[in-house]
Amino acid sequence: MNEPPQEKEPISSRETISNSQTSLKEWGVLGASLLFYLLFWQAALRIPILHPFYLDTLTLCSLAMVLFITVWFARTLKYPIWIGVSLALSLLITLPGVLIPMLSSNLPPTLIPMIGRIYYLYRDIFRTLPGLQGLLLIWVAVSLGAALARLIRETKMLLPIAIVLALVDLYVVFGGGLVAQANSGKAPAAQRAMASLTVPLTPKIRTAKGVISPPPLAVGFADFLFTALFFACFARFQIPARKTFYWLCGTLCLYLLAVRIFTVDLPALVPIAAVVIGRNRRLFQYTPQERRDLLIAGLVVAIAMGAALFISKRR
Repeated sequence: MNEPPQEKEPISSRETISNSQTSLKEWGVLGASLLFYLLFWQAALRIPILHPFYLDTLTLCSLAMVLFITVWFARTLKYPIWIGVSLALSLLITLPGVLIPMLSSNLPPTLIPMIGRIYYLYRDIFRTLPGLQGLLLIWVAVSLGAALARLIRETKMLLPIAIVLALVDLYVVFGGGLVAQANSGKAPAAQRAMASLTVPLTPKIRTAKGVISPPPLAVGFADFLFTALFFACFARFQIPARKTFYWLCGTLCLYLLAVRIFTVDLPALVPIAAVVIGRNRRLFQYTPQERRDLLIAGLVVAIAMGAALFISKRR
């Protein structure tokens, strides 16, 4: 029987100076990726869609790019100070553009003029730099994911985390969660939240005469957050993750095609969890006591999810 791979110690902050050249290269690659993504959006706006195949190709290319940016950024945020600065700046810069559209109907009249000026400033910036709004949301998600990854002490914790996330995402999409509420058409607040907390993969592209372009597909905030969490953990414990990324990218591309073909929302955390668990199953070796604890915890989560689904359906 093969021995499970030994986990390596997390990267120590004492290695910061010795790794400075590598870190500089990593930040350079990240910066180039962000610039390329913004240029991609500029090009996409100028390409007339002659056939739905072209739009699907652009969508898959965009998905691959945002996944690369998410994973690379998560693995680049190696040290707590970097994570803290990134999280603080991302929240400061991004939250106004996210919260104002969500809360616009509940603002006091005295605040509307001031908030309106801030909103129009963000709107003008996002119109000038299409794709930037999505990148800012990814920035927040990756920073949060990297921060949460610091709380994970061993890789065995990733298995129950991945399973619970998949179950929660199933509830959010098919139960009574945010996506289900937004799709019902009866919850304007949920629809505004969906618009603010998802990253469209392509802009609203003009079409050739007589060709109807379907609405752009989008990826949710939580999908980026937990993808960042998993890959930040892989980097922290020095676990090779290149093949996991390739599998994740390919799986989500096929998943996205299914969303387009069947015109139905699907929970992305399910395939993300499946790839993370499947590609790294040798890491998850548990003692008999740990297996019993996981089984009990799983039953509790399943009962709680079932009760939440039953209550939401009864409303």
